[in-house]
Amino acid sequence: MQHMNDKVVLITGGAAGIGRAAALQFARAGARVVVTGRREAPLEALAAEHAGIDYIVADAGKPAEAVRTIGVSSSTCPRPSATRPAPCCRTMAPARPRSST
Repeated sequence: MQHMNDKVVLITGGAAGIGRAAALQFARAGARVVVTGRREAPLEALAAEHAGIDYIVADAGKPAEAVRTIGVSSSTCPRPSATRPAPCCRTMAPARPRSST
């Protein structure tokens, strides 16, 4: 995979399988990766594997959560420029409240 520095990659449903593997590959290539999924535990475990991976708890099949995902990821991880370095977006609010159980 080519160098992905200064790129932001959004992967929906990326906590397992192909999405998870893609997230790790993009992060290893230098991209800031934002992964979404419905279950926080696997997302949190994935983010713990690489500092370049962040997550948002969201169901991409629900229009309101999909819109929120784009808003949160683009405002929290804007594309860097020559005058604005890539920010760290390690801590993101979940798209829906976390369950108490």
